[in-house]
Amino acid sequence: METWVLGIDPGKSGGIALLNPKGMPIVAPTAPTPFDFNKQVMEFKTFAEGQGGKLHAWVEAVHSMPRDGVKSAFTFGKWVGYLEMVLIVNGIPFDSVKPQEWMTFLNCMTKGDKNVTKSKAQMLYPEWADKITLRTADALLIAHYGRGRTA
Repeated sequence: METWVLGIDPGKSGGIALLNPKGMPIVAPTAPTPFDFNKQVMEFKTFAEGQGGKLHAWVEAVHSMPRDGVKSAFTFGKWVGYLEMVLIVNGIPFDSVKPQEWMTFLNCMTKGDKNVTKSKAQMLYPEWADKITLRTADALLIAHYGRGRTA
């Protein structure tokens, strides 16, 4: 059974991307709202299983920042918990990866400039270059990183 890899960048400006077993995106990466995230994950799982595969997710290991307000940090934590619960309920195994780990591996440390990861994603996936946004680039790169680590 071949593995399809789902990359998830949590947060308000995050996204989701799916790579097939050959490492190619099958749909343009998207930035789902909390309301459609579960639906999209279920569709990806159904699609992968329909192709005789299984789905494995990689989620960026994130945390609140000291400059975040209490309400913002609480909301962000709820969203990350929701993302993980959707994966658990749908029976999708997942791993977490620190931003520094996948960015170092892909040689695209941003130092706060998301254009760095957008450019890297466009370079790796030129056929999707016009569909990759600041919101979806990290998810695609997380999936790219995770693909080499998922058995």
